[in-house]
Amino acid sequence: MADASSNIIPLTESPESGHKFDTVALFGSNGQIGSFILQSLVDCRQQSFKVLAFTQPDTPSPREALNLSKSNKDTTIEVKPVDLMQISQSELADQLKGVDVIVSALNGKALESQKLILEAAVDAGVKRIYPSEYGMHHVYTQNDGSGWVHPLWNMKANANEDMIKHPAVFDSKISYTLIGCGDYYNQDREPIWCPWTQSPSDVKDNYILHVAGDQDATADFTHLADFAEFLVVTLCKPEASRNRSINVVSDSISHSQIAKLLEKYTGKQVKIEKYNYDDQRKILSDPKSAPKELRDKSREDGEGQSAFPVDFWFLVKGMQGAGKFRWPIGERHETEFGLDAKNMRNFDWYFRTRNGKDS
Repeated sequence: MADASSNIIPLTESPESGHKFDTVALFGSNGQIGSFILQSLVDCRQQSFKVLAFTQPDTPSPREALNLSKSNKDTTIEVKPVDLMQISQSELADQLKGVDVIVSALNGKALESQKLILEAAVDAGVKRIYPSEYGMHHVYTQNDGSGWVHPLWNMKANANEDMIKHPAVFDSKISYTLIGCGDYYNQDREPIWCPWTQSPSDVKDNYILHVAGDQDATADFTHLADFAEFLVVTLCKPEASRNRSINVVSDSISHSQIAKLLEKYTGKQVKIEKYNYDDQRKILSDPKSAPKELRDKSREDGEGQSAFPVDFWFLVKGMQGAGKFRWPIGERHETEFGLDAKNMRNFDWYFRTRNGKDS
């Protein structure tokens, strides 16, 4: 009879055991998510970091968006413009020598470079990588009962699988941390996705909240600053976050409750425009059938304001309206890593501080 122990994959001791992460390579450091991560790195009081802030050439320096009033003076930032579509694996590995951990905040087409970054990281002896996860994936059930994953989610899922099942992970040459979250609710550039980010003075008559499904269904939301602080805390606790999928949520709330808070703190009326289950199915099958005011905000035709295609918007909002956009209670990790639930940036805090009514 075969020895059952022969089927067990031996894991050698991690090269990061007992080691502090001092040097961080941040890719996408001047993007929406990357800028929050960079700010949290420079604000960290638990330790200082040396940050290599990777950017695409000819893009704004991430230093321009930093608020250094509360920064850790021992943290240093070196901006490194690199074209990930042109650089070779060996060239990138040379730039990553001495790096302890890589944090990827890439999105869109740039995600295709994450496999290159991973291979270069292994070659350079990087100890940990944080893939650009930062979301919550869902399988949509189609009319015929089959499942469908939106291409945006599928792209990230494939990139994540490349990471967590890489031979170097099983050989303990590198480790990973995946961080999930709720819907980012303070995206100022998304007037349709996050209409509450608009200043009351810029709202002509009333705020409009577009809801797909039940407006009273609870969904998980995350403030970008909470997410970034959580990520940095996990960097300070490398053993606790090693080879794990962990999640951070700032608020669990319905669109009806958001509307009431928005009215309370802005003095503006809020109109909820609802789309039912049949509307969602129709639009997911044919995105061009979406209402004009939503379709025109999408970049589906290259002219809209949103970074997200309209079918993705309806998929996420449909999951929220169905009460499915929530992490199971056992898969939330804010308190495990020392974040106090009372200090999370929930919607009430957001509206109070944004409208000058914080006591």
